[in-house]
Amino acid sequence: MMIRKRPRWGWQAAALRWCIAMACCGLLGMAASAGVTDGDLFGHRLGARLATSPSTMGYWSQGRAVIIVDKPEIPPEFEKLELLATPKSYTIGTIYATKSLPERSAAFALAGKYRDLLSTLYAEQCARERDGSGGLILNMRCGQYQLSIQLFSPDRQNPSGPYTVQVGLTMADETRVGYDWQMLLDQERDAADKEGRQQRLEQARKDRSLRGFP
Repeated sequence: MMIRKRPRWGWQAAALRWCIAMACCGLLGMAASAGVTDGDLFGHRLGARLATSPSTMGYWSQGRAVIIVDKPEIPPEFEKLELLATPKSYTIGTIYATKSLPERSAAFALAGKYRDLLSTLYAEQCARERDGSGGLILNMRCGQYQLSIQLFSPDRQNPSGPYTVQVGLTMADETRVGYDWQMLLDQERDAADKEGRQQRLEQARKDRSLRGFP
């Protein structure tokens, strides 16, 4: 019986794919039992409620809470992890890590590195969709979720500002999880608006300068 030797490039290519996948898993801090098809990224899960404390940092954006994660599980090249959440229950709708760089070439290099890593790691779990326009470097549909890499250029008001690379996971359009989160966001924004109006009304009634008004 003749045993044919496999071409050397076969096992080398397989080894390369394995190394890329393992490196990416380590960088992203993902457990083997969970991943982007479950809505998990950087140690957080889409649709989960975030436990907050008085030390939690964040800001408001269009009626949504943006939480800045303390000691995030992100690749060393990135500098910040933020969670976009509903304003009352802090239910997570988007997870994204960012890195700002002064030079366009460095930003493109970082975005290109993670485009290759993620497209290799999730080739069997996700379907790659159209990208390459509007700063969208990578766009992958992973079940009910959307994994993307975006590159933001300096805005017109600050043309000398940095370039920002963002790796994020959100709920895909026209999915049940996306619809449910949007409904919850609308309900909580309405409730927050009503509470804010009530507080302003109570404060106005206590204001002595309004004496004489019915």
